[in-house]
Amino acid sequence: MAKGKVIAKVDERQTQVKRVDSLIARANDGDAQAMKELRPMIHDDPGFFNIFGDLAEGVRQQLVARMTGDGKAMLTKDRLYVRLRKMKADLSGSAPTPLEVLLVERILTCYLEVNWYDFLYTSRRECTLQQGDYYQRRQDRAHKRYLSAVKALAQVRRLELPAVQVNIAGQQMNTQAIITRTAESKKTTSAQHAD
Repeated sequence: MAKGKVIAKVDERQTQVKRVDSLIARANDGDAQAMKELRPMIHDDPGFFNIFGDLAEGVRQQLVARMTGDGKAMLTKDRLYVRLRKMKADLSGSAPTPLEVLLVERILTCYLEVNWYDFLYTSRRECTLQQGDYYQRRQDRAHKRYLSAVKALAQVRRLELPAVQVNIAGQQMNTQAIITRTAESKKTTSAQHAD
């Protein structure tokens, strides 16, 4: 694509963003006409407007803004968002359930929060015993929330495994136990052959 066409597209996008910003500001002030103009845009490009209804993303943006001095540390901000996108993709998997989506969102928020409190505590050069205790309690609470979200996701995924029982000659067998025993026996057999 020619340089002129790229610049024209950027200019067009900036004009569109300014118009949308103006409409959003008017709609937030109660202007029904602005909301009427926004509705078709939201319908045509819901991804562009998701941030306005995504409270978890709003919280993460606030945390990132705090962590980066209101966005002045542009490289740090960019790297944080790259990290969050990668974590989201890794944790979500290929076909997450709605509950998994919510838990992944919570994990991402808690990840930022726990690391922010760790940073606040470690960046203190000097503090009183009370201040140190205050920051450590914040770290501990953030860490508990983070671990709780991770554990909840693991539990949801564990519950999604199909519970199948097989009756063979009048004996019930749990297929999950068979899979586990088979994997363990393969490890044992491999270890014996390695000797």
